[in-house]
Amino acid sequence: MAILTAAVIILSILVILDLVLSGAVIRRMRVYEAAHTAPPDRGGLADGTPVPEFSTTTAEGAAFATGDLVGSRTLLGFFATSCTHCVAAAPALADRAGQLAAEGVDVVPVLTLDEVGAIDGAAEGMRADLARAGGLITESRPGPVAGAFKVKATPSYVLVGPDGRVLTSGYTVDECLAALV
Repeated sequence: MAILTAAVIILSILVILDLVLSGAVIRRMRVYEAAHTAPPDRGGLADGTPVPEFSTTTAEGAAFATGDLVGSRTLLGFFATSCTHCVAAAPALADRAGQLAAEGVDVVPVLTLDEVGAIDGAAEGMRADLARAGGLITESRPGPVAGAFKVKATPSYVLVGPDGRVLTSGYTVDECLAALV
């Protein structure tokens, strides 16, 4: 019986030692990961950057260029027909466009028409929703507007100030509007 008691005591000490060492290793790994993990690359133009030159036309055929962003606050919304999140975000932007206009923010939706990976039926529904939001721009990848703003993901938004500089960018409308407060 004494041998069994000694074995249980030794085993208990080893288990406690293992727990202490495992905890120390986990803490050390968390510190290392925090110090060596870069923030995610959101892409896009940095805040304060002047909008680069671009020129395109809206879906209605009107000319639209860099100079059209000067003089008012403009929220550009970038969407793609291959983006599942864009299907829900497009009508949400269209629903808020009136409120944004009342706050002095023009809305310019940009829809990238992707043939590869396009969601069936999404293109027409998104096109109709986004046309309600403002002067819709449709473009193929890589398009002049998405290229000028260095958009890496959709849906994403860029808020441009009246001076033609990027105020902020983000993945939600509210993220961008926070810069106005």
